[in-house]
Amino acid sequence: MSISYVICTCNADFTSTIYDCTFTSESDYNFNWPALGKFHFSHFNANKNKYGAGLLGFLNGCGNGALASWADDAQWLLVAVPTNTIIEVGVNVKFPKGEVIFSSQDRFAVIAELERLNPETRHMPVIGAYRVSMLKGANVLTGDFGTSTSGNEGTSTSGNDGTSVSGRKGSSTSRDNGISTTGDGGISISKHNGKSTSGDGGTSISGNYGTSISGDNGKSTSGELGNSTSGDYGVSTSGDRGTSTSGDHGTSISGELGNSISGDRGTSISGSHGTSTVGLYGKAKSGLNGNLVFFYTEDGETKRCNSFFVDGINVKADTFYLCYNGELREEDTRFRGLSGISYVISTCNSDFTSHNGFLWPALGKVECADFETLRGLLNGCGEVISLCRGPGTQWLLVAVPSDAIVDSGGGSVTFPRGEVIFSSQDQFAVLAELERLNPETRDMLVMKPPPPPLLLKVKKQVVDGEDINAKYINSKWVNCFPWRRK
Repeated sequence: MSISYVICTCNADFTSTIYDCTFTSESDYNFNWPALGKFHFSHFNANKNKYGAGLLGFLNGCGNGALASWADDAQWLLVAVPTNTIIEVGVNVKFPKGEVIFSSQDRFAVIAELERLNPETRHMPVIGAYRVSMLKGANVLTGDFGTSTSGNEGTSTSGNDGTSVSGRKGSSTSRDNGISTTGDGGISISKHNGKSTSGDGGTSISGNYGTSISGDNGKSTSGELGNSTSGDYGVSTSGDRGTSTSGDHGTSISGELGNSISGDRGTSISGSHGTSTVGLYGKAKSGLNGNLVFFYTEDGETKRCNSFFVDGINVKADTFYLCYNGELREEDTRFRGLSGISYVISTCNSDFTSHNGFLWPALGKVECADFETLRGLLNGCGEVISLCRGPGTQWLLVAVPSDAIVDSGGGSVTFPRGEVIFSSQDQFAVLAELERLNPETRDMLVMKPPPPPLLLKVKKQVVDGEDINAKYINSKWVNCFPWRRK
């Protein structure tokens, strides 16, 4: 006779209530389990569509864990059952008779005995199991309410209300209400109401009402009413009524009535009636009747905040905006990714005048036959000594045909024509716009500071009672560009 192993649970006193939905009395049965030994349930009914009228259990420890007793004092039973008497009811089974061969309030002891008698169950999703393998690339699997832990590049899977943990570059998956965690570069997935966490460069995915968290450069995704969080340069996405948060340079996306928040130089997107919030020099868009919230600075130091309502007229729906000095500007995408176009940072006086009284436009095309007049730093890289500096200096971002640029040394270039596409007295705003148009500049050494000897090794010279070196330093160096802050 073929024997199968079934795990059952009952109260601390070895009693359980069997619901009878097949008899006219609609009565319940109180069944007394033996701690060890044979038993028989006389009211068994083989109706496959009914969970009642039978002793319910988990074949090989697998099934819907919500039907087990998870009380602290619950008894866990390992039952040997004739295979031909087992009736499948969903993912669980019911049966009329068997023999309790092991019982304990320690479910791990019962699971260990099951695995000893049937080693194949070590690789099955047994409910409530706790499994750990730190071998590289190992595959660890448990059922509902179980805990799976694997090492680097391993795979951990658990069922509903389970916990899955894997190391670097690992993969963790849990079902509803589960918790999935992986290390750097890993993938974490949980279903509804679940929580997924991964490290830097990782991917976290959860279902509706779930929470997804990843580190820097990570990706976090959750469904409706979910909560997604990623670090710097990360991407966070949630569904309708969800909340998405990312760090500096990150991207946050949510659906209708959602809330998207990203840090400095980030991107925030929300649907209709949503709210998009972004840090300094970031961009945001929202659907109709949404809100755009920008942090900005007028002096390079003090953060301020301004919000704008998306009415579809003054502020367009589903359109990216930027905010500088508290003023809303629609994103200009004309020059993004164009071949044959280079970006040059130039400066001029507060009234937009420069060399020989040349007048720059605040925005628009510019042209001058004198090559010495139109000059700047290609991609913002080079010696700042070549730029005009001082209180009220206007910083200009100029789109220039690449074939018109002439190298004049030290990173400085000259050009005969171009188009001013952005201007501001906030140099960091200009840098942010440069990085938006040419992301490669984020990894370039933008705006080299002047050599330290010029600042430190200057002998004092007095002419007509005036310290001319101090005057030179104050006019030429004190107001130089405070170079890029990481």
